[in-house]
Amino acid sequence: MNIERPDTSLGNTPTEDHKMGTTLTQEELEDRVDTLLETAPSDELYKQWSTQIATLPLKDQVRTLEDLHQRRRDALASVLPENVPITRGVPDEFVQLLKETLRNARELGRGDNGYVLADPDNHNMAYKFLLRPPIGQQNSLVEEASMQARIREIALQYADARVGVPRLDYFSTDPRTSFIAMERLDAVSVRDVIEGRAALPEGTNIDTAFDGLKRFLKDLNEAHGLYHLDVRAGNIMLPRNPSANNNLPLVYLIDMGMAKTKREVRSVMVIEDGTLTPKIDRVSDCGSVDIVRKRLKNNSES
Repeated sequence: MNIERPDTSLGNTPTEDHKMGTTLTQEELEDRVDTLLETAPSDELYKQWSTQIATLPLKDQVRTLEDLHQRRRDALASVLPENVPITRGVPDEFVQLLKETLRNARELGRGDNGYVLADPDNHNMAYKFLLRPPIGQQNSLVEEASMQARIREIALQYADARVGVPRLDYFSTDPRTSFIAMERLDAVSVRDVIEGRAALPEGTNIDTAFDGLKRFLKDLNEAHGLYHLDVRAGNIMLPRNPSANNNLPLVYLIDMGMAKTKREVRSVMVIEDGTLTPKIDRVSDCGSVDIVRKRLKNNSES
């Protein structure tokens, strides 16, 4: 059974095309209030908004509800550049359907703080679940989804680097089942290749792929102030069928669970050309790429 994406679109709502006029009848105003409440994103917000407008005149109820809808759209847009749909109140039937569908699902990968399952009915979909509590440092689910959306958006702007980041479909912060639903990649993990669980895909040019990844990460760090901070063999994937089509990725970067902005990353002062300069107190993303590349090349040559 396929899991259909819940109707959690952040796109147009009835509020965007409606302009308050002076000729609306009492009945039309009441209908408008009902429509705006029915399109509240969750049962919790429906209750909050209903209470908030309860004592207001009808026209003010409409204006207030329209403003609440707009504020929510603006707030989410500022967090998620691609307007990834967010589900806060997941319907019970969806939770049950997800559990039943994934009960015998194949595990695609597991890390320190989460694991990824394949949707058995939709070969283009995968679900990432975070461990509770996490074993190590980890972004919240919302932070990880936000970072993945931002980094994917930037990767699409650097087409010549040919670096891919999985597309997000939606995510849920419902306490009963928190997950990120995303694109399932037709690719193999570099870690699996190094450790002998998978073969290096035929036609892979290691240097071309890793040079592109290094250029992308350098720009991600320096031009955009974003750091992945967990660039390792398990978080780099290679397409099973490398293509000569210049629009398709030669390498994928996954797992934004530790990604941070420059402001959030610790820095230290170092002397450079006689001047004190702040430097990131971490192994650089680019340096990590070189380490993984060397391990992969040594493995493929042995």
